[in-house]
Amino acid sequence: MFLLIVGHDNRNRRTIFEFIRSGETVSRYFHIVTRALISMYKGVVKPANINNSPQDKESNPSA
Repeated sequence: MFLLIVGHDNRNRRTIFEFIRSGETVSRYFHIVTRALISMYKGVVKPANINNSPQDKESNPSA
């Protein structure tokens, strides 16, 4: 459900009909996955600094 909503820009109502679930269920599971992704954010996303900036990676193809 989450990937369908986010990946295909589906609305809650369309997801309700596709999965034959209530709006409350779709909304609940969407928020559960969203909270899980937010809790993983600090462990997955590394802030850019001088040593790992995107410009630095473009100029050094071996990195």
